[in-house]
Amino acid sequence: MAGKSTILVILTGGTIDGYVFPGARPRNKQSHVKNFLKRLKLHEKFQFVAACAKDSRELTDKDRMKIASLIRKSPSDRILVTHGTHTMATTGRYLEKQLGKTGKTVVLTGSLVPFSEPFSDAEFNLGYALRAIQLLNSGVYICMSGKIFKPRKAYKDGKKRIFDELRFL
Repeated sequence: MAGKSTILVILTGGTIDGYVFPGARPRNKQSHVKNFLKRLKLHEKFQFVAACAKDSRELTDKDRMKIASLIRKSPSDRILVTHGTHTMATTGRYLEKQLGKTGKTVVLTGSLVPFSEPFSDAEFNLGYALRAIQLLNSGVYICMSGKIFKPRKAYKDGKKRIFDELRFL
């Protein structure tokens, strides 16, 4: 069971774990995220829970409800959610709405290139998200492409292959 000082890591699949298109199944059944974080030998303690394992385009409101429930029920006040990039902002907005002011810091991250592939952004994004989760105030955030976003302002720029912030003129 996660304690207050433990970071709860909620795994949902996505490109970071090899779910690169709807119906895809990764070559490795074990989460790359879990193995990577264990290998780092950080001072932080982690508890891992799989909410689902799929491409984010296949996520349903039922999946998002499960993620929100796991966050609410956890005694941990720091939660890292690994997620596919296609609907990451949608899930972030959903969590903001469902969780309200829980006093918890929730950070969603993922990758545009699978963890198992050369030149993946997965390790950087995970490291960046872990640092952010230590420094940010409570709330829901997205950490991608070297930047921290509020979900309502984040979007995936498919052409540039980065996350960016919506800007209104």
